[in-house]
Amino acid sequence: MSVEQEEKLLDNASKQNNALYIVAEIDSKIIGRLSFLGGARPRISHSGEFSVSTLKEYWRNGIGTELIKYMIDWCKQSGLIRKINLIVRDDNFSAIHTYKKLGFIEEGEITRDLQINGRFYDALFMGYTID
Repeated sequence: MSVEQEEKLLDNASKQNNALYIVAEIDSKIIGRLSFLGGARPRISHSGEFSVSTLKEYWRNGIGTELIKYMIDWCKQSGLIRKINLIVRDDNFSAIHTYKKLGFIEEGEITRDLQINGRFYDALFMGYTID
């Protein structure tokens, strides 16, 4: 994501009551981030999608898991968010395992949804319901 795109994302998130942007830091260095964006229209404002990433040298330290746990708690506390959605490559077994461990369930799959370096990948849709 470019600096301009990141700035726009942060600006939009700060103006919405159904959006969240958080970072994980070590010694003032951002090592992970999570963004959650709820729907813009009233009929979909109760649900949203998130993305999470961690710098490669910090993988397998539970940072992404902690960011997701924070988001889930924030969504529960919001009183507005009732559904969290995500899309993950179906061959990202580590991420899928983590999402399932946190309570996400598989909801569907789209074949050839992603293309990276000329290769197609299937996308797995997962969700977490808050009641």
